[in-house]
Amino acid sequence: MREKDEQRCHQIYKLEHFHSIFLVDHAWTYRVEHARQQLEQIPGLLPRMASLMGVDFHGEDPPPDVVELILERMWKYNQTYQLSQGASLRTASHYISLSVSMCFSPLLCCVCVWVCVCVQSAEEKVPVWYIMDEFGSQVQHLDHPSCCMAPFFYMQGQLAYTLLWPLQDLQEGDEVTRDYAYGETNPLLRRCRLLPWIHDDLEGVSSAVTEPADSYYEVRTITLDT
Repeated sequence: MREKDEQRCHQIYKLEHFHSIFLVDHAWTYRVEHARQQLEQIPGLLPRMASLMGVDFHGEDPPPDVVELILERMWKYNQTYQLSQGASLRTASHYISLSVSMCFSPLLCCVCVWVCVCVQSAEEKVPVWYIMDEFGSQVQHLDHPSCCMAPFFYMQGQLAYTLLWPLQDLQEGDEVTRDYAYGETNPLLRRCRLLPWIHDDLEGVSSAVTEPADSYYEVRTITLDT
């Protein structure tokens, strides 16, 4: 993400205000196997993605190197959710149960999203990739962010959005930031997850896998008092 591209507040938002929650549009939603075809065939998509990702593009006929650059850079902007195999957005309500709970306490402000996909195996779950609009895609990373963002699927409209809400009171001019590795508390895993945006030297990290103790595989039973 380009360092000069950042988002700042233009108003004052209070954490306790329930209206301080916003919808961010998704500019492009796709399956990986269709990405190249959509960039080449959907009118306006290629120049919009090129502008969003800082790729120079002029003219109507996309040169191959521009498409390749976007396919390479899009992973810094990609977000994902899952649908069951064969489900379309039109019929997603038959396959997905999505609920959101929100807590606006000053001590704890989070959106918890549960996605229950009615399939039996992980192989049947197909990831849907999306890139947020120009605003959402330029929200920068911070380990202690000012805001949080989470996907939200609107069942009635069969549309996905991203919710954005403040984690602290925001004054005019404050930068809107989020944690790209939200929820990951393991320091090493956080470093790995942030590699696309933050260069890190991991050569000294051992790749050896320690086998769990035998007790890890033991079957444990719990007796409930009746």
